[in-house]
Amino acid sequence: MSTPPTFPAEFSNVRGGESGFRIARHTSGQWWWIDLHNQAQVVCGVQGLDASVGTLAADAQVGQWGMNLLLPPVADGFCGNGLPYVPDLQLSRSGAPAIREDGVTLPDVFDPVWAEMIEQIFNAFQPTTMLAGWIADRELGWGGGYRQSDDLPPNRPGLLQICLGLDPAYRAYHAAWEFVLARHGDDLSQLAEIWSVKLPSRGAVRQYTRDGVVFNTAAHQRDLEAFTAEFAVRYFATVREAASKVNPGCLLFSPQIDQHTPPQVVTAAVATMDVILVTETDLVAGDVPQLVVDYHWVPTNSSVDAAWGESVLEATIRGGREELTSLIRQSEILGYAWAQFRRGDLAIDDPLRAGLVDENGRENSVHTYPLAAINAAAASIRSSAI
Repeated sequence: MSTPPTFPAEFSNVRGGESGFRIARHTSGQWWWIDLHNQAQVVCGVQGLDASVGTLAADAQVGQWGMNLLLPPVADGFCGNGLPYVPDLQLSRSGAPAIREDGVTLPDVFDPVWAEMIEQIFNAFQPTTMLAGWIADRELGWGGGYRQSDDLPPNRPGLLQICLGLDPAYRAYHAAWEFVLARHGDDLSQLAEIWSVKLPSRGAVRQYTRDGVVFNTAAHQRDLEAFTAEFAVRYFATVREAASKVNPGCLLFSPQIDQHTPPQVVTAAVATMDVILVTETDLVAGDVPQLVVDYHWVPTNSSVDAAWGESVLEATIRGGREELTSLIRQSEILGYAWAQFRRGDLAIDDPLRAGLVDENGRENSVHTYPLAAINAAAASIRSSAI
């Protein structure tokens, strides 16, 4: 089998510090995860590690299956004791002003209190040798406002409309109005005409939003995209600055990017974060190190595959193995994180929809056997694509 490449001789473009966990680009173009022993590895992660059942600790249990990184949510007791881990700092819930309105879950990035609070959180965090990186916020909500298709208008207000309709106590309210009026001659009537809405006062936006009216014109769309870009740039830049003051060598992982994430957010994340967390491939363009999270195998639709004579279980496992092997070979993909450590009851539930263990701690060999085999060969599989 192929041998993993040698670090640092065959690598360039290293992200991270002089020591600790790093990300590096091989001369072939592949991105690899570099562990504490300077070994190039594929990330074989797992999410949702919680309390142990039986005599074997949960992190030791998944380690036997070749898992080498714990991703959130992770019970505190497993952070720093065994496997490398990446905590979710939940900076948007730092206690500073936050925006939580109809699909928007974001900190008020225009409020200096937020920047001060997150720096305190970074300072208070006690790093360990096994700290592989930080996630500022695993999940953020950027609102709606984007057309779902040419024939299907947005069904939720966008970030700009939400911020324009906030209480004036929010800094984001004032920032949004300054932003949008500056683009339209500092004239509310001009803005109303361009957006094709009636705006007798700034408070009208708040009432529209309460009434479920969603702004949906091309002019508003352009302003929404520009404001989302500014908001995202400010969010990621503030996180990077705070982290760099405390631990400049620690890797920063982005919030999860999915098919609903605005492209302006993706662009800002790529420019600032070390690793982009994605829920599927092809969401991020270009040579960008990515980690596929919430990964799982979806059962096939048919009960029996006529060509192979397979059951749903057999077809799903075969297809899953092929899919994961292909994923590992992709140059921009660092690896994967299995969606759930614990889920379901193997006594009554479909094992394909259960976790690596069930709620009673019983191992689900339908997942663990094939995953352990792939994990053991992951670095060789990836090397074969060089």
